[in-house]
Amino acid sequence: LASADLIMVASLGPEAVAAVGIFMQPRMALLCFPRSWASAVTLIAAKYAGQGRQRSATTLLKQSVSFGILSLGVIHGVFWVFRDFILAIMGATSDYMALASDYAAIATVAIYITAVTTVMQAVQLGFGHTAIIMRSNVVGNVVNVVVNALLIFGIGPFPRLGVVGAAVGTVVGTLVALGLTVAALQKDGLLSGVLSAWRIFDQGSYRLTRTYLREFFGVFGGIFSEQGFERIGMLIFARIAADLGTVGFAVHNICMNICDIYYCFAVGFGKASMVLAGQSCG
Repeated sequence: LASADLIMVASLGPEAVAAVGIFMQPRMALLCFPRSWASAVTLIAAKYAGQGRQRSATTLLKQSVSFGILSLGVIHGVFWVFRDFILAIMGATSDYMALASDYAAIATVAIYITAVTTVMQAVQLGFGHTAIIMRSNVVGNVVNVVVNALLIFGIGPFPRLGVVGAAVGTVVGTLVALGLTVAALQKDGLLSGVLSAWRIFDQGSYRLTRTYLREFFGVFGGIFSEQGFERIGMLIFARIAADLGTVGFAVHNICMNICDIYYCFAVGFGKASMVLAGQSCG
């Protein structure tokens, strides 16, 4: 999603690239929370999968989603309120500060949707259902690119929104991915009754328990520490690069985007190993 935004706004000039790029590291910092959250849930779910405890996995999903929606909502809300301050700290200049703020305001909503989707997909990942996760995210990306094209460039009856159009496209794409994830969880029997009688699940409890909190935070703490320290380093790196000026920073973001695509391969191997190890422990 970040790649699509960056590539398609590049035709608008270096200011547009810098406006989208300056938000990339704060975006990744925000994603540290749901990604660490999801990794902890995946490890626990993989153990349940190895033990054949689907009902326990349903309860895990219900507790994680209810806890995650509230906690991550607060974190993203604080970020949204102080986005201009954060962008200024990251080195955004007057050349593109207004563009960056407009983009960040909408993109933060997309990150929250992604956060909820990531936590929901964590249980699927723990059970090894990786194909549906791939399909959901690929379809979301395709929708994002199509909406980007329509709104960034103002094709046909759609308004030309430029950088803001890229952010709106990301929101639409993430909503599609979330919808497909919910549908897949219903099919697997892990999530059902979403639209009936305001129930989220037909089995399991969403009430937080000491057992859940102890098991969850016992895994989450180490993962979040590792993710957090890595992201601090990347934030400092991006802040230094921002001092290169608008054009220099745009070049930096394009090159770092290529590095991030490569990094996805390493992340994929890591997730596969994590799931198999967790299931073996179970």
